[in-house]
Amino acid sequence: MNPQLIQNHLKEYLSSLHILNEDEINWGSSFFKIIILKKEDFFIKQDEPCLLLGFIAKGMVKAYSVDAYGKENIYCFGIENDFVTILTSFQNKTLSTKNIQAIEDSLLLTITLENLNLLIKKSTNWGKVAQHIIQKEYLEKERFLQLFHHQSANLKFRNLIKFYPFLLTRAKTEDIASFIGITTRTLNRAKLHFYQKE
Repeated sequence: MNPQLIQNHLKEYLSSLHILNEDEINWGSSFFKIIILKKEDFFIKQDEPCLLLGFIAKGMVKAYSVDAYGKENIYCFGIENDFVTILTSFQNKTLSTKNIQAIEDSLLLTITLENLNLLIKKSTNWGKVAQHIIQKEYLEKERFLQLFHHQSANLKFRNLIKFYPFLLTRAKTEDIASFIGITTRTLNRAKLHFYQKE
């Protein structure tokens, strides 16, 4: 593991936003610490405070809650170049209502709320980056509702293929089914229907 190479993933992403100058990127990146997650390790656990914002340099995570019957309800996946956290818990230092768990061996660059606020206080551009992260999360939630809420199983699968193709090769069938709100059996039928039509 080369820390500099991992840090470069974050720097390249921040540069692509065209918000920060090079000095702001280099200075700000130094506040992020590397966390290694093995497959099935937790980044954040339900009913515990969420203390970190994470940037995925490598790997994939799922965010989900567990209901009273022990069933996982997945509401998003995070892959390379995504920021992940449980936003309300992170901002307000309350207990998290969800889990974030690695589904592949993953490398994350993480920052505490205190250090993020320090960046924002020192640089208005870092404030814009924080707003970008928050806005992206809300837009992703809106897109999820549009694509998978009150849609037929066949349409859900078509939307999955179009907007989340990486899930088919990187996530388990039961995780995909939970994410789009159908059973694994229904997912397999929708998949068969789609490929027969193709």
